Amino acid sequence: MVAGVLMNVILLLKVKAGREEVLSEIRRLPGVVECNMVFGIYDAVVVLEGEERKVREAIDSIRELPGVRIREELRERPL
Repeated sequence: MVAGVLMNVILLLKVKAGREEVLSEIRRLPGVVECNMVFGIYDAVVVLEGEERKVREAIDSIRELPGVRIREELRERPL
């Protein structure tokens, strides 16, 4: 991990029924630029942008939230 490296990540989440309020907690995390409920096999989509260390910290914080599971983590790959 190199300091100052910028990173873009999309997370696809499953959220336990009745735990939708955690999305407001996720929205307050540094690096989160978007967090929305969706229909389909996933319950929410989170878009993170920023310095790699801060994005990693936000992802770790999301993993610790009760009732939330990260099902897919999509990282942008520079061309």
